[in-house]
Amino acid sequence: VEGFETVGAILARMPLETVKPRPKAGRLDQYGLLACLVIGIVYGVGIGTQTVPATLDFRHYWWATNFGDLYPVDWLQTYAYVYPPPLAQLLYPFHVLPELLVTTGWIVLCFWCLWYCVREWTIPLLLLGVVGLIVSSDILAVGLGQAMLGNVNLPIAAAIVAGLRHPGWWAVPLLSKSTIGVGVLWFAFRGEWRRFGIALGVTAAIFALSYAIAPGAWREYVEWTIRNYGGPSFPAIVGPPLPLRLAAAVLLIAYGARTNRPWLVPIACGLAQPGLYGLPTVLVIALGASRRGYSPTIARLTSRRRWGSRPSPRPRPA
Repeated sequence: VEGFETVGAILARMPLETVKPRPKAGRLDQYGLLACLVIGIVYGVGIGTQTVPATLDFRHYWWATNFGDLYPVDWLQTYAYVYPPPLAQLLYPFHVLPELLVTTGWIVLCFWCLWYCVREWTIPLLLLGVVGLIVSSDILAVGLGQAMLGNVNLPIAAAIVAGLRHPGWWAVPLLSKSTIGVGVLWFAFRGEWRRFGIALGVTAAIFALSYAIAPGAWREYVEWTIRNYGGPSFPAIVGPPLPLRLAAAVLLIAYGARTNRPWLVPIACGLAQPGLYGLPTVLVIALGASRRGYSPTIARLTSRRRWGSRPSPRPRPA
């Protein structure tokens, strides 16, 4: 009836996270953060002192220092930096510090990102990860395993979660694994053009600075991507080809935007991985879908009230 708003219209304007956790959920959240910080520091120091295996993934980023020859011939080489230049440029100034210190800091960052994505689910996910490591299951160990490897997927996953509230963070996936940045279309499909513009503006500014510092590295990256697209890699890429997955991701984001389901965005971004090496590579990016407030089911499990205060009653016809 004219003059009234539907409950759906009211909910569509509500913040993405308005759930107030119960005390128990709040304690689990705090314990999860503490566990991630402790494990990250201990494991990072263990890597630096060579008492635990080295994080191969982080070393790929750390060793990328020759901006005149940043990329390998193909994906089959043991060492392969395969990302746009900004990640290597970001780490380059830290070479003035001891590698042990930087490695520990990066591992702690990855564990913190794991906590940021799942919050009060951190302890269960870590325990599940221990089981996965024992039984050699990459799916069960997806969160813990990626943090131990120091893989950039966890910072990307955290940036996706943050980007839904602070759009500038979409620069992280757009400038590291570019196709994952398809999630920024969430703002376009919702008609939030100011946020969409902020996301693209921040990304453009960082790209401009990066290109000004190392234009040759960007040209090499484009040439390398064209040359190796569809070629063999190690590990081997599986699943549907990228164009099909990217189209499915766009449709999923459009549906989520129109129906106010932000938890679909991390899942869609996981599907849009440029290199799909199996289900774990989707799951690690999609971890943010479990975050309280993004899904009514998660909200129901972790809060007395779904989506904060009770929705306004449906207006009676005049």
